[in-house]
Amino acid sequence: MTDNVVTSSSLDAEDPKKKPAKKAVPKKAAVKKVEAEKETSTVSEDKVYVFFESGVAYNSGNLRFTRDNPLQAVTPEQAELLLSLDNFRRPDQLELEEYLASKED
Repeated sequence: MTDNVVTSSSLDAEDPKKKPAKKAVPKKAAVKKVEAEKETSTVSEDKVYVFFESGVAYNSGNLRFTRDNPLQAVTPEQAELLLSLDNFRRPDQLELEEYLASKED
């Protein structure tokens, strides 16, 4: 009578098509905050800050300067063009520090 008893171990031995369970793939670690800060700092190294001094607004392509947002980081090529205009100048150290401090908040 024991020949007619079916157990899970006997089924595993009889079924050669059954594959063993795959191991779970480990999840990738989250990007560390330090690495993210390094990436943003390398991006800003090739940027030049330009201050919109006079006028109501300036809009060209993806650049938009207003009285509320007069200071922005732009590429050196864009800075060269903007600084050739009378409406723009390089920011002084105090303006730049205030702008960077407001970005950190």
